[in-house]
Amino acid sequence: MTFVDVIHFTDAGCPWCYSAEPVRITLEERYGGQLRWRNVQVGVHESAATTAEQGYTTAGLAKGYRKIHERHGMPFCAQERPRLMGTWAGARAVKAAEMQGSEAGERLLRRLRFAWFTELRALEDPVELCRVAADVASLDIMRFEQDLMAASSAAAFARDRAEARQPDPVALALEKTSEGEQGTRYSTPSYVFSTGGRTVSVPGFQPREAYEIALQNLAPALERRRATDAAGFLSRHAGQPFATVEVAAAIGRSARTAAGQLLQLRAEGSVACTPLSLGELWCADRAPDATGYAGA
Repeated sequence: MTFVDVIHFTDAGCPWCYSAEPVRITLEERYGGQLRWRNVQVGVHESAATTAEQGYTTAGLAKGYRKIHERHGMPFCAQERPRLMGTWAGARAVKAAEMQGSEAGERLLRRLRFAWFTELRALEDPVELCRVAADVASLDIMRFEQDLMAASSAAAFARDRAEARQPDPVALALEKTSEGEQGTRYSTPSYVFSTGGRTVSVPGFQPREAYEIALQNLAPALERRRATDAAGFLSRHAGQPFATVEVAAAIGRSARTAAGQLLQLRAEGSVACTPLSLGELWCADRAPDATGYAGA
């Protein structure tokens, strides 16, 4: 079997990474364990102060999130958040979760995305981060609390920031980079695929086809799994919430077709829907809470 290593340059507080979740889910559904993932936390905004210094305001973010929702379909909270926040605390939390395994880190990263963009949680507060982490059933929360404050998670995040600030020639040539106090970094999200000594990068926010073309050129022996329907997809991920556009991407159908299938499943009682101010979340089997999240 062919394996491809995937470096995913990302950030829990980046709306473009969040809006690119349908792409990531599609790749996981099509190629499964043939892709070996490693998330690198970029650290987009160190703190509320640095976010403000870059010209962001709470009103501007709310307006921007509405536009991103209209363009790409991921659900957002339309309400203006009480204050600006940095993303470094959430990134360090992901590194703390990864000390219990890459899957634990993946699940917390996913949970943090929803907390950031649909719930208005105070994700610079370690106490609030621990409350959010408690939703990830596979995570040992007591160990997580210790690792979150330990020097090891800070060091792991520092290594990620340094790696993200070494963009490859493709990212530089395509100008898919961002400038900051710590230097030039990959734009988020960015992917780097590697196998057999060969590497292909897909920097910046791109359509799904760009990633699949890169993968097939790099590793044509990859087995591409056939898409299932909404019922099959959600049943394999019971208890986990997904946006309509994510389900559509996973099953390889239009958002309209996916919505039709999801509405039928809700009518049958096998899927719960949680409406949000901009969009909705769907969850199979295990009852979700008010945010559509039932843990994992």
